[in-house]
Amino acid sequence: MDTLDLLRTFRDVAEHGSFSRAATRLGMSKATVSKYVAELEKRLGVRLLNRSTRAVGLTDAGALLLKRSVPVMEMMALIRAEIQEHASRPTGRLRISAPHGMGQGNLPKLLAQFLRPYPEVGISLHLTNRVVDMAEEAIDVALRFSPIVDDNLIVRRLKQVNRSTCHSRAAWIRQNRRRCSRSRCRVSASSTCLRCWRNRTSMPGNSCPCYRPARAATFGCRPLICSVATTAPRFARCSTSSKPGSAKTHAPSADRRALQERPTMYVPPWFAEARPEVLHALITGHPLGTLVTHGPDGLDANHIPFEFEAGFGSGGRLIGHVARANPVWSDAKDNAAEKRDVLVVFQGPEAYVSPNWYPSKHETHRQVPTWNYQVVHVHGQMIFHDDEKYVRGVVARLTRTHESQAGGDKPWRMTDSAPDYIDGMLKNIVGVEIVVTKMTGKFKLSQNREARDKTNAAQQLLERGKAVGRSMLDIDKDRPDA
Repeated sequence: MDTLDLLRTFRDVAEHGSFSRAATRLGMSKATVSKYVAELEKRLGVRLLNRSTRAVGLTDAGALLLKRSVPVMEMMALIRAEIQEHASRPTGRLRISAPHGMGQGNLPKLLAQFLRPYPEVGISLHLTNRVVDMAEEAIDVALRFSPIVDDNLIVRRLKQVNRSTCHSRAAWIRQNRRRCSRSRCRVSASSTCLRCWRNRTSMPGNSCPCYRPARAATFGCRPLICSVATTAPRFARCSTSSKPGSAKTHAPSADRRALQERPTMYVPPWFAEARPEVLHALITGHPLGTLVTHGPDGLDANHIPFEFEAGFGSGGRLIGHVARANPVWSDAKDNAAEKRDVLVVFQGPEAYVSPNWYPSKHETHRQVPTWNYQVVHVHGQMIFHDDEKYVRGVVARLTRTHESQAGGDKPWRMTDSAPDYIDGMLKNIVGVEIVVTKMTGKFKLSQNREARDKTNAAQQLLERGKAVGRSMLDIDKDRPDA
């Protein structure tokens, strides 16, 4: 509880001579008012009020505090009024960071328009193509073309910007036909003409001096259609527009391999986990996976315990089983041998993280709640095994693995049940095998926080029995560069 709030409550009780009337005026319960006064007495170490069933009176210490607190409360009221007046109109200096190219465009004009109605605002414009650290460099607003991955920033999308790679079609094809016919090509999303690209004078963010329409005709620049970082089999299918900036955008079809290279889960660099042994350990420790498939009626999700084999092939494999009545099997049984692209999600320890656990919060008041977790996405090709021998082997392996972890003097075995009962149960399930093609790990464990914030939050989680707290403390211990 804030000391000023306690003092304000005490003054209302003293001035009205009643807890009830003070509670009504403050919009609080009588019990809360009494609690606040008791807390203030505890902090000062003296009795401030004499309480009786009919009235409340001041002690000598209470009368002194009531008298001395008058200038304090008046000063706080004055400060509050000044701050509210200051907040009601823009004042002060605004520090803006933007790419160099924006300084050649409309940004100066827009800033001038902004300043006319707000003469008490000053602007410091920093033009740089470097991604600035806004906290370290005291930047208030940063204008960027690229995606923002910092969870601590407030991001607002301003507008869609169409950017082009410029030059005549003939010159581009002469430079790139041979290279583009051999491999898939990516075009940079910056507006850079071939003349500047050759000389390495251009910079990201519409920084090419030829980009401006007034100068485009001088250098003969024409926008190329394949301009927005599109993966295409070749550029020979592209066409051009005769007028700068008026090209119609066409989307060349991407080949299958290019589509597989696209990211499938948002993973900021500091949360990325790519060590195979770490990913395998999470799957082994949390084997209940969410199998995501695409059926005739759309996406399906099933929760299935898997056994992971790291030594199978180049990426390993998952084995398990599903019920025959499960649509994932009934919809595919006519083509059971056909391989299907699937996703399996394995969830590790997770927990809510309160900003109150960050020591820096109490200094800057610039922290928000978050959720820490560990997850592995496994991509692969799934095939079914409608074979009694295969299914029996899968069930036996899963049983041995989990019975050994369950403990006990005598682990359960399939032979403990009647053979005819086991045979009947096995007829109701189908084996599943997923050959792994890619694994993506995201371990969101406060790696982007200060060390003291991360350590204290981890300790708070451990005190509450959350295993993710231990993961937060151990995440960097085994890294080669730690």
